[in-house]
Amino acid sequence: MTEYFVCPLCARNRPLKSKTKGRIKWDYVDLNTAPILQVRDDTGGRGSGFPLIASKTLAEILEDPQYAEILEGLRAQLLRLVKDGKELGLLEER
Repeated sequence: MTEYFVCPLCARNRPLKSKTKGRIKWDYVDLNTAPILQVRDDTGGRGSGFPLIASKTLAEILEDPQYAEILEGLRAQLLRLVKDGKELGLLEER
């Protein structure tokens, strides 16, 4: 039997105990530098993968109106997580 953790931000699940790719990591996303948007080539055939064409950071898409809806959804979910985390005792006021 394997336990999985479901991410409260994106709902993706990962095994709690894993020695392989896909294990839970909390320290690898730096919002200042990490790509948050990727453009990939999806025209290839089966088995060719989706080669990365370009990527953008959060700072690069914040002012672009075409991403306003997705950013508003992200903002709302982050605020809900903080609010709920405080109510449940996960986060404490300092």
